[in-house]
Amino acid sequence: MKRYTREEQRLLAVWAADCAERVLPLFEKMRPKDKRPREAIKACRRWVRTGIFRMADIRKASLGAHSAAREAAREAKGGGVACFAARKAGREAKAGRVVCFAARAAGRKAKDGGVACFAARAAGHSVATAHVPEHAFGSSYYAIKALEAADSTSEASRRARIARELSWQWRHLPKVLRKGWQEWQARKLPKAMRKRWREFLKKRK
Repeated sequence: MKRYTREEQRLLAVWAADCAERVLPLFEKMRPKDKRPREAIKACRRWVRTGIFRMADIRKASLGAHSAAREAAREAKGGGVACFAARKAGREAKAGRVVCFAARAAGRKAKDGGVACFAARAAGHSVATAHVPEHAFGSSYYAIKALEAADSTSEASRRARIARELSWQWRHLPKVLRKGWQEWQARKLPKAMRKRWREFLKKRK
């Protein structure tokens, strides 16, 4: 694991908070009363501003955001199950429109829950950057996952959206930190995302 200076860690935390904040509305649209991801981002920025590190506070903020992510994921799973059940019932009963609407509503709930889960994960990783600098790259990754999950139009649209977000993240990350990000991506990204990352890097050259 690369060693970062305190100033580099601070820059990573600012970037991570910015990445998470860009997708925070996706979480709050589904769960407007749950402020844990927002509070995690605030805790990250507070650490950057004051330099005061209290492990208990950082841990509480990070775990709170990740708990919010798990709750959103459970809702997504429940929505997916309900969607499949409603569609099956529609086929068997030939009930038509009512069951079809129920299936669509459950499907939307499943999709929104997945989006909210990823957005909350981005917030949780942002504040954890105060403890381990490379958590910043987790914030970047989950922000992209949230945007990818939010776009249900077409594969081409999702790829374009991811490319735009990667470009934004690249431009806003200080040059001195980009090599560390590239190394993290090479180690940590799932296979499908690594392919898109390589495509993105080729266009940067």
